[in-house]
Formats: sequence, structure tokens, C-alpha cells
Amino acid sequence: MVDNSEPTSRGRRDAFITLIIALIFCAPLLANLTGLRQGDPFRDEDWLHDISFSFYLKESILSHQEFPLRTHLSGGGYPILGHPSDGSLSPFSLPFLVLSPELAVRLNLIVLLWLGTLGTCLLARRNLAMDGPASYLASAAFAFSGWFPSFMLTGFYVQAFYLLSPLILHFILGPGGLLARGLLAGLLLCPILFQSGTGLPAVLHFACVGSFLLRCSGSQQRTTAKGLLGLTAVLVVSALIAAQSRWGPWPSGLASIGVLLGALRWSHTRELLIAWKPAFIRLLIALIVLASVGAGKWVSVQDLLSRSDYLEEYLPTQQAQESGAHGFHYQFSTPMEAQDCFYDGLPALLKNLHKPLARETAYRDEQPIDPEYAPLGLTLPVVGVALLGGLLIRRGRALLALLLFYLAVCMGPNLPLDPYRNLIWGLPGFYSLNQPYKYFNFFLVLPISLLFGLGLQGAAEKFRTRRLVAGLGYLLLGWPLLQNSPLLGTLVAEPATISPRAEEFYQVSRPRQLDPDSPDRFGDLTELDRSDREHNRTDDTREFFNVLRGIGVVDWYADIYLDEYAWSRFFVRRDGSQVPNPAYRGEAFCKSSGCSIKNFEITMNSVDVTVYSDGPNRLIINQNYDIDFVSEQGPALEQDGLLAVDLEQAGEHRISLRYRPPHILAALYCSAGSLILVMALLLLAWRKARNQRLTNR
Repeated sequence: MVDNSEPTSRGRRDAFITLIIALIFCAPLLANLTGLRQGDPFRDEDWLHDISFSFYLKESILSHQEFPLRTHLSGGGYPILGHPSDGSLSPFSLPFLVLSPELAVRLNLIVLLWLGTLGTCLLARRNLAMDGPASYLASAAFAFSGWFPSFMLTGFYVQAFYLLSPLILHFILGPGGLLARGLLAGLLLCPILFQSGTGLPAVLHFACVGSFLLRCSGSQQRTTAKGLLGLTAVLVVSALIAAQSRWGPWPSGLASIGVLLGALRWSHTRELLIAWKPAFIRLLIALIVLASVGAGKWVSVQDLLSRSDYLEEYLPTQQAQESGAHGFHYQFSTPMEAQDCFYDGLPALLKNLHKPLARETAYRDEQPIDPEYAPLGLTLPVVGVALLGGLLIRRGRALLALLLFYLAVCMGPNLPLDPYRNLIWGLPGFYSLNQPYKYFNFFLVLPISLLFGLGLQGAAEKFRTRRLVAGLGYLLLGWPLLQNSPLLGTLVAEPATISPRAEEFYQVSRPRQLDPDSPDRFGDLTELDRSDREHNRTDDTREFFNVLRGIGVVDWYADIYLDEYAWSRFFVRRDGSQVPNPAYRGEAFCKSSGCSIKNFEITMNSVDVTVYSDGPNRLIINQNYDIDFVSEQGPALEQDGLLAVDLEQAGEHRISLRYRPPHILAALYCSAGSLILVMALLLLAWRKARNQRLTNR
């Protein structure tokens, strides 16, 4: 009989030890449970902004008992579900329903780091055949790196969902059932879609390239030649697909198909494809799960993009189009454009491999002097051991190839042939990744961490001193731990207190010049440039401090902007003082005189107004018009960009408007049904595996 208790107990031990590793690193988060910001206005703007995207679900569920398809609290009415950072569909927004923002954020960060650390451990132990001590060393190298606290300090809370990537890669690689692991990988991809939408293409790219290289050349039986052949295959196929930006989709597609057919005929490349087949099937299953369970999100995102001019900034200029340019504009053609987007040489790379982001950033013209997204903070001793592991241990060649591939991507135009442009940018959907190492340098951390563990295991086997080598490894990891962990304390050093709820809904904005020919009435910036929405904002004009108070913010920091027509009740100046807006007529008013508003109620998805009119009139709601509003009292109309309904006769009217976008509702039903189906399939797979274990005992 076969005893299967050992893998189960080992899995529990791995989960427990990696949780301890994550808690050790995150200890500074727990030292001060009341803080939530660092006190740097520039960094805090992004940080609090990202966190606030989990507030719309909380406000909608707890205050209005409905799911938020849109919001009246930002931009004068905005289809918030379609924003790439909105967390309404994400399971990581659920803690915000029952916990304070301070505790919910800490819980999410610790859980995400733990899942990333566990994924690294499972990759090390089950996919790279490391022993227990080596896999824990690799996990600790990953957890203690400076990438995580550095990105949190820059303000990119949603970037933390990248930490799911190691576990996704583990499930794609196996071992185990194709269906169950593909389903689990797909479910783990969903939070990235739900809140880190812009980074999803990069994570999918890593899952594809990483699974191919590790399956094809990661075992002891594979030779270095096979590893080089696998890397060459990745380069050739990537270059051919990316060439569609210059050749067009048909020539690029036909060339790629031709290469694939040739690879199937040549025995060496056919062997690589056969080795990748199980991982490829799991990857396809994961993509199906992502597309179906995530339908509500990606349909909403596409709907929002179709309303905005977000993608137009990537198109060639009018002058370039007149000169014959087509497709999307490559935004890193000059050294100035590429600055602070790629590692520009070996000194910069070594510096950022060693150090994390500075606790306090120096500014020039309200912009950080040093690159925000470059630091990795692994420390050079850890990197040195990792490189030795990749060069001297055969199992490390695939990881080394993976590391070199993404290193070339992160250096981009600073290397010959611009690997970023020719391997990544031209891929469909990748043109909008506007700061490449922001999205790709995470994929340097994982192979370096795994190679670190592999290198130490190789040393232990060679010198037959496991305890000594393990002790040396943990001693080396003390450096990144002591260097990087305190940054999390800086992240939450100061409180971010939300004031009590407002008695009624109203909207605020930054001052704007009502009459462009009149002198500046407020003495500060009046005409808001979109880029300025990131700067000089007081708490009273930040979504974080207003959504849960039931106060709307016009001229909000949206990233994907729509025209805003709503009138704010107050202008909030830079010193925090409020100035009444003389043009404000209320949240509901009539176009002509002779009517009065008796009652006004607004939620995320509905507007209810009781109005008395002396005769025919037009009721105007101080929310942006949207074609998907419906009413039984008459069609929803547009009046100067605002939502309106005609009152056809005198008397009291009860107007009810409901936001019901049919395509998004259908997509949400698809998501719900798909999630139920996926969970049922996982349950069946789990029962089958349990019965198999019982049979084998």
C-alpha cells in the first residue's frame, strides 16, 4: 500500500513556514495599526487613490444594498466597474466590508505576500526538485526582496497582485491533474484582471514564457543545448508575433504558423513542444476561466475604453499620420522618452538590484528625481549566489534563461535591436504598457530568488555541509530583511482619518475658472490639466476621504477620463478651505422656473426624485448623462451633458431612473454562472483525488 500522508503534511509545513516568513517581513505593518499613509503627498495620492477603489463596493453594499455598476461619487457619474483598478468584483475587496481600511489593507498585503512566498516555495520544491532548506531559502529571498515595499511606497497598491504570479506558474507547471490546476491558475489570474488590469498582459506573458522554458529545459535530464534551443524558440516566436505592429497581422500570423509547422517537423523542437504540452493545456484552461469568470470585468473595461480617448495618446500624431505612419506610436524612440522606463546600463542595474526605493524621495518641479519603479532591493550577495547557481547547476539554466530574457526586456532600447520593442511592445495589447520596467522587473525577482536557493543547495551537496550552508544563506538574507522590511513601517507611519458621513449627498471639486476672460477668482490653479489631478490635492478632494462619507468628487483622478459635466457645490482650495459655487443649482433642478424638488435620493445605480411642477418642464439631475439609464416615467435625456427627464404636465411627479447596461449585466451573469461551474468542477476534481488517495492506501 502507498502512504500519501507525507505530501499532505509537507504541504501544510510549507504553508506554515512561508506564512511565518511573510509575517516576519510584514512585522512593521503590525507595529502601528492606526497608520495608513507615509506623509509624502505625491506618493500618498496614488496609494490612497488605489485603496479607495475598494470603497465603492463597501459604500454600495452597506449604504444602498446594491452592487455598484457605476458610481455617483466620482467624476459626476462614472461607470466605475469598468475602471481597471476598481475592486468591486475582487475577493480582496471583501475585507473592506467588515474591517477598517487600515486592517483590510494590512490583511491583503500579508496574504498576498504569503501566497507569493508559498508559490515560490512550491516552485522550488516540486518543480525544481529542491530540498526543504533550499526551498525555504528561495522563498525567503523572494519575500525579503525590496520590490514589494518599494512599489507600495510609490503608491501602487494594485501592483501587489503581481505576487500571485509564482503560485499561478506553479499550478500551470504541475505536477498533477490538468483540469484542476488549470482551473486554480485561472481563478488566481482573476484578481489581477479585477484590480491590476494593465499588468495582466505582462503576467500572462510571464506565465507563457516561464512555463515553456521551465518545462522544456528545467529538469536534470535536459542539456544546456536544449535550454538554449528553448530560449531561441521564445525569441523567434516573440519577434514574429510582435512584428505584426510593422508588417500587419496577416504576414506576422502566417510567418508564426510557418515557424510552428516547421518546429513540429524538426525532432528537437517537437520534443520541446511535447514537453510543454501539459503546461500549455493548463494555460488554455486558465485563460478560459479568466475570460468566463472575468467576463463582467473585461466587458466593463472595454465599454469604458470605448467611451474615452485613453488609447488615442498611443496613436501617431497628426503630422506623423500625414507622413504615412500607421498603427500605434512607439513611445520610447528617443533617449528622453526612454528615460526612467528602462535600466540604462550596468551601474544602474546593479544599484537597483541592491537597493530598494528611498524612504524619502527628493523632488524637482513636483516630480521624483530618482526612478520610482526601478528598485528591486535583492542585495548583491543574494544576486551573486543566484548567478553562480544559474551558471554552475544544470537545473538552473532554464531559470537563467528566463532571467536574461526579462532583463533584456527591462533594458529595452539601451541594448542593440531594442528587445522591448521587438519582443514585447508589438504584441497585441502591449502598446499601452507605458513604463516597461514597472510591469516587467518583477519577473527578475522570482528567477533570482529560485536560483539563490538552487545555488545554496548545490553548495551544500558539493561540500556536504547542509547546516553550515543553510546558516550562511539565512545570514545573507538578513541583509535584505533589515534593509527592506522597515519600509513597510514608513508606508503606514501616519493616519488617514476619514471624517464622519455627510448629512446629504453633494459634490466638490478643485476651483475652476467659470469665465475665462475674468481674473482668477481664487488665487490658485483654476483650469485643471489632467496630469495635475495627481498633484496638489487636499484630503477633501481625494476619493479616499469622500467616498465613504457619501460626497462626490468632480475632476477626479481617473486615469481613464470621461467628460465631466456635473456642477460641484463647493470649490476646495489648496489650503483646504471651501468656496461655494455660485452656479450650483442643486443635485436636481428644473430647466425652467415653476417647479420645486420635494425629495431627492441617489445611489450608485439609481436616482429617485419627487418634484412638483406648475406645468411642462424638464427635470435635470446633476449627474453625467448615460444612455444606459432607464425610467418608466419617460426616456432618459441629455441636457448640457447632464441626465434629464421631461415632465409633460403639471403636478407632482415621482421620477425613478435606474442604471441598467444590458451588455454588462449579461456579462456579470456569465461571470456568476462560470464561477459556479468552476467551483463545481474543482469540487469534483477534489473528490476524485481524495477517493484515489483512499484507494491507494
